[in-house]
Amino acid sequence: IWTDHHSLPTTLDNLIADGHLRHVRCVLPASGGRDKRWEELAGGEGADYIVNQLLPWVRERRAVSEETYVLGQSLGGVTALRAGLTYPEHIHGVASQSASLWLDDLADAVTAEAKTRVHLAHGTQEWVLDELHHDLVDRLRAAGIDVTSAEHNGGHDYAWWRSAVADGLRALLPPE
Repeated sequence: IWTDHHSLPTTLDNLIADGHLRHVRCVLPASGGRDKRWEELAGGEGADYIVNQLLPWVRERRAVSEETYVLGQSLGGVTALRAGLTYPEHIHGVASQSASLWLDDLADAVTAEAKTRVHLAHGTQEWVLDELHHDLVDRLRAAGIDVTSAEHNGGHDYAWWRSAVADGLRALLPPE
């Protein structure tokens, strides 16, 4: 989706060229479709996969820094948050859009030890997620986690995710 339909590589290139974002190496695993996403991400195992399988695989094949950031939307958003909060020694920042917090409110992951930076965004028309996102922002801040939040006029969809992905990346990866 992010390469074929939403041109995320072009967005990254433009942000870097315009001096809004530091240079990054981006890994974009295929979503596998709706059923596969539910199977792999709804149970919470996605964070373990990112840290224990995907990151080692990438590091074996490419020169990458130890500074790792995760971005996700919906099920991917809650997975990215769980990865960052559960594995702060591996994940340094998370940009999450419309995280499926109705599925997992991350109560067990929000601790004072979780120092991962977080950018949390949701759509104002996502009535199921609005209060959950505000509550998580409050809990993250109370735990001393560096968090920025944003609301966008939109629902649970790519329409605003596509343009707002740049905001999340800029919040986490300002130019050096």
